Amino acid sequence: MKTGKTVFLILSLILVFSGTTALADDDRRVPGEEEIGRVRKKVEAMRAWRLTEELDLDEEKAARLFPAMRRSDRQRQEIEADNRRIIRLVSAELDKPEPDPDVVDKALDELIKNRRRIFRNEEDHLQDVRKILSPEDTARYLLFQVKFQKEIRERIMRSGMGHGGPAGGMRSGNGGRDR
Repeated sequence: MKTGKTVFLILSLILVFSGTTALADDDRRVPGEEEIGRVRKKVEAMRAWRLTEELDLDEEKAARLFPAMRRSDRQRQEIEADNRRIIRLVSAELDKPEPDPDVVDKALDELIKNRRRIFRNEEDHLQDVRKILSPEDTARYLLFQVKFQKEIRERIMRSGMGHGGPAGGMRSGNGGRDR
């Protein structure tokens, strides 16, 4: 069971530090891109294993699906890394006595552009998946992704890594308004 907890802790970390929610409290250590990459590889392996079981993938489909997933993941990760950079920049700017509104505005424009890039990436990925899997398996794939992400988020909350736990973050139930 210890191995299971370790795997889910790793999965939890990847979600905690991805996307635009990666802004950490000043007293919290934020992993570097290399550390995030190592954790992501473990998460991807776990996801591939579970997806293979869920969809009962044969070798031919797996050989086509997993590279498509890796391409999409890699593109999303590059965008998320850029978002983390932008958020650090905004945070530093807002910490100044007189933040430059032009710097903040430009950063917001970049974040909006990145949201569009993430959407296009997801749309392109779904089109790729539809070329590989049957309509039923494509639907199962999408449901698996939602279920897998939900499971990870729940593990984060239960482990205390999310809302107000040992690693900091928002408090449960109020969107972080009492911080």
